[in-house]
Amino acid sequence: MNRMTCQGYLAAFEHHCLTEKKATYHTLRSYLSDLRQFFELWEASEQKAKHSFTLMQMTALFTQELKSKEKNSTQARKISCLNTFFLFLFHSNALKEPISLKRPPVQLPKAEVVSRNAIIQLLQNTPKHALNSLKPFRDRSILGILYATGIKSMELSAITLQDVDLQNRSIAIRPSRKKQRTVFFGPQTAYDLEKYLSVERPKVQNSSEYLFLSIHKTPLTTRSIQRICLSFGHLLTPQVELTPKILRHSFALHLLERGTSLERVQELLGHATPASTERYIK
Repeated sequence: MNRMTCQGYLAAFEHHCLTEKKATYHTLRSYLSDLRQFFELWEASEQKAKHSFTLMQMTALFTQELKSKEKNSTQARKISCLNTFFLFLFHSNALKEPISLKRPPVQLPKAEVVSRNAIIQLLQNTPKHALNSLKPFRDRSILGILYATGIKSMELSAITLQDVDLQNRSIAIRPSRKKQRTVFFGPQTAYDLEKYLSVERPKVQNSSEYLFLSIHKTPLTTRSIQRICLSFGHLLTPQVELTPKILRHSFALHLLERGTSLERVQELLGHATPASTERYIK
């Protein structure tokens, strides 16, 4: 396959990422940026050599370029992007055989956590006026759900009213292309969530299917969820840059410290392999 033919599939790949993979804006932007770098190197290499390169030749050249200039984590991300694109080409019958590039090993950074007592203090002892928010019950519900379940901010923003079972204090998480899982939350979060639904949410909009809404009557974005977490972290002494990722890490580590099996924590986090979960016990 030559460069022009391969590049002609970019628009279809972008549509595939949005409709089939349900990729977020940031993921799609990263994919397109990495592929743009790949095609720019392909074009520059052909101009310099004054002859064309095949896809396989260019793939080898690109991986060599990455090894000489990028750290392992960046190499792994860009190679994952290429593998995703190549798999799309194969399923589109543009490639006779799939191409799968080997990623370099990546050392995951140590997980940042916050103490269980600090989170309990925020959930149980934070007065509404201290949050400087028009929807304090919503914000406390978000903090409680993130810590009690370990879900990602993207998963939280996608929760619908139908996913929530207040009586059993559970939520159905339906990530794209992954197995649905059920997560649970505690009595304090159930109380805050019930107050949000009965007092705060109807004032915004009562017809949207999504659970957490902004003042603009739209589902909360991951950025908004991040800001809510940061506002809680600033109430701690000393202040903590609290993020959804830190709450997820804390959820996992605290479960492991209390004797929960690695396999169960892996299941709750939605990790595909134990390797991602093992970072919490290193």
